[in-house]
Amino acid sequence: MLALVLIAQGRDRQGLALADTSAEMVQMALIFLLLALSVVLLAYVKRFSDQQNEILRRMGVLELVSGESLPVERHEAGDPNDGLPIGAPLPHFAIPDLSGQVVHSEQLLADKKPFLFFFVGPACEPCQVLLPEIEEWETELGDKLRFVFVSNGDIDRNHEKFGNADQRLVLIEGVREFALTVNAKWTPTALFVGSDGKIASHVAAGDLAIRRLVEQIKSRDLNQEFLHFLGMNGYGKPKIGQSIPVFSMKDLNGDEITDKSLLGRRTLVAFSSLTCPHCTVLMGQIREWELNKKPEDPSFVIFADGEPVEHTTLGLESPILVDPEYAVAQKFGMHGAPSAVLVNEEGTIITETAIGPPNIWALIGERR
Repeated sequence: MLALVLIAQGRDRQGLALADTSAEMVQMALIFLLLALSVVLLAYVKRFSDQQNEILRRMGVLELVSGESLPVERHEAGDPNDGLPIGAPLPHFAIPDLSGQVVHSEQLLADKKPFLFFFVGPACEPCQVLLPEIEEWETELGDKLRFVFVSNGDIDRNHEKFGNADQRLVLIEGVREFALTVNAKWTPTALFVGSDGKIASHVAAGDLAIRRLVEQIKSRDLNQEFLHFLGMNGYGKPKIGQSIPVFSMKDLNGDEITDKSLLGRRTLVAFSSLTCPHCTVLMGQIREWELNKKPEDPSFVIFADGEPVEHTTLGLESPILVDPEYAVAQKFGMHGAPSAVLVNEEGTIITETAIGPPNIWALIGERR
């Protein structure tokens, strides 16, 4: 019907024209283009706003080292996903529980049962929000692993907040020394430790990461050899449980070092570079360590770049293998320099790749 009306009116009576000239048509095209760009810009602004809100929500889930909800400076907090390398032994601790009785790490390890640490704080509101879920996990998984809370501050406040469960162990630190040793700098944070007393997960900081870790724990056989759970701070899939690669190379003294040379004794396989200042620190630490090495201590084998003569001034007893372009080192799982993995007596890689001197020493329970 409308079409018939328009036809009857004729061409000259169709209403106002949007553009009668070429210039006006160009102007209209520009207007439509600006409108389209405005729509796209608004979409990007909304997306950015949603991302910011999510970041703020996650920040609200995490409380800083103090465990308090008061405003704090976060510039020294570090990445919430930083942690000790998987496969490193649990650092020793001696922390009083809610009754004041000191609990040693060796007591937990003696049970030969895996356990899940929750690092919390008495004034940590996100910890309070997550607590009902933790109680459900304790009921569901209590026969498979032990739950251990590590908090700080006033005993009465911690008892009121976390001490109501009958079987729950709540440890109260004074200055959060153990929490910081395992890099649980944020609350709430969870950490899984295997029945062998080795770190078996990356730290899970915040509600989402903790839930993800627990869901993985639910789906796995906790007695599985080389059991571990990856988080957000991994460098690809680790080679834990894999045999070392077959290789044959000569060290600086001309002695042949092969994959068979690593059998029968634990070995730290390290990766170094002449241009890396942190590697220089590590080499000095190894030199000092060699002076006091005990018979039961592991050996070092070092893969490095450069020319052989450039390494002779290091004065190390440990064999140094010059590995052009790190062709062999990469098969061990090298990730930058300095880094290292620990190999057991059977020639199996039993840790993920540790990055930096502190984490490299943590693979054998050393702190430097």
